[in-house]
Amino acid sequence: MTDAEKDALRFFQAARSPFAVLNEDGTVDAINGAFTELALDGANASGKPFSALLHRRDRTRVDQALGRLQRGAETSFDAQIEGRSNHRSVRFSATRDAGGGLFVAGVLAPLGRAEDAHRLAVLDSVLSSAPILLWSLDSEGNFSAWEGKGVERLGTEPGALVGKSCLTHWKDSEAFPHVLRALAGEEFSTRLTLPGPLHYDAWYLPLKDESGKPNGMVGFALEVTAQREAESSLRDKLGIIEKQNATLDLFGRVLETAPIILWSIDRDGNSLGGQGKGMELMNLPPEALDGLNVFEMYKDQPDIVNGIVRALAGEETRGITTPLPNLHFENWYMPLRHKDGDVYGMMALSIDCSERVRNEKELREKLELIERQSATIRALATPIIQVWDEVLCLPVIGTVDSARTADMMQSLLEAIVREQARYAIVDLTGVEVVDTSTADHLIQLFRAAKVLGVDGILCGIRPAVAQTVVALGLELGSVRTMRSLRDALKWCIRVRSAEKTNRVGSTGAPSHSNGAQ
Repeated sequence: MTDAEKDALRFFQAARSPFAVLNEDGTVDAINGAFTELALDGANASGKPFSALLHRRDRTRVDQALGRLQRGAETSFDAQIEGRSNHRSVRFSATRDAGGGLFVAGVLAPLGRAEDAHRLAVLDSVLSSAPILLWSLDSEGNFSAWEGKGVERLGTEPGALVGKSCLTHWKDSEAFPHVLRALAGEEFSTRLTLPGPLHYDAWYLPLKDESGKPNGMVGFALEVTAQREAESSLRDKLGIIEKQNATLDLFGRVLETAPIILWSIDRDGNSLGGQGKGMELMNLPPEALDGLNVFEMYKDQPDIVNGIVRALAGEETRGITTPLPNLHFENWYMPLRHKDGDVYGMMALSIDCSERVRNEKELREKLELIERQSATIRALATPIIQVWDEVLCLPVIGTVDSARTADMMQSLLEAIVREQARYAIVDLTGVEVVDTSTADHLIQLFRAAKVLGVDGILCGIRPAVAQTVVALGLELGSVRTMRSLRDALKWCIRVRSAEKTNRVGSTGAPSHSNGAQ
């Protein structure tokens, strides 16, 4: 090693600014002591991608910048080093030598005032934990920043869209016209819906150069999907929440005017208080729940205790409870969590649904009454009359369709078994019209009766019905037909008398031919 190389190495190691030597593929060959002290994993940096030492929001952008760097060329970029307790902003300069290797030198940005550092720390915490989107575009509409935990809900990672065209990425989305307005210099806020669907309150801020000409934009969006869904639910339940004003301020006014209670408890079941006009329905002042243990309060109401226990176990539940006679609440039980996900309590929203419960009860009673009336009507529509010993008659009046014919079959077969009948007469005197399906059902009825050992007779067929049967080509040869109920009944009596005579040794049973006798 020459003296110049030794001097360069000593300078590299002793420099107070972060320096790094990278391989051609962007992995770390060596970093100096200043870089090692600043980086969270600086001691194990060798062989890792250089961008792994930086904040995650900068990694994609830096990898792209280094990947585009040609031999003998130089580029610069701003990034933050991923530190143990904080992140230091650095302006880096990168040079690719003729052999393809990279040398990266950084200049630390001033630390600034303590309150500025605190604000930056707070901003970083919000970006990494809250469901928000923060992005910026250059004058051509290309992403220069893409940050916030909310980007994960869109299937990406912080920094993943840097360098890509927003105008292409969001071309078919609702955000596209908003971006064009902001790039044209307009500052505004709006509601935004992205695929999912995910709903946001969004702010668009144009960036301008020294002459006031637009040269990019910054966008900020807060995901309010849950609030929008709650807004819709409250509109359905309470009917008093305006569709376009689902905000926390509006929810506060709802608490003051609507029959709801918003209450919370700690991990041990001690009430942290409740509020809402619904407290009046329980004859409780606003401070009545403060400090009380809900497990003791509701020990005789397992439905309430069960919802609380499940919420404290981390489960969101919903159910209807009755804290007082004739007073019903629909409740949403929601666990409260620390940032690490541990449950430290629960919050519940209770909405008075007494009127709805009463209406549902009345509706059920009405439906039961209708079902009983329908059963009565069906029974009247298919009256089964015992006109003689072992002889049943089913008079049919009015329109006969497939559904009614099916009811007739069921009623007649049940009556045959119940009355131990030998003969069944179906009288169509009161029927004007039948169709193919109805006639087929009648044939099936007589076949089923025959299986039960019963002779069936069809009588009273009107001329119009007879013409229809012939026109449709229906085959009634297997069914005994007679002109009138009188003829059918006479036939049954004669056959029954002949059978009795035969049983005592007589002969001469009457003929079983079709037609009037």
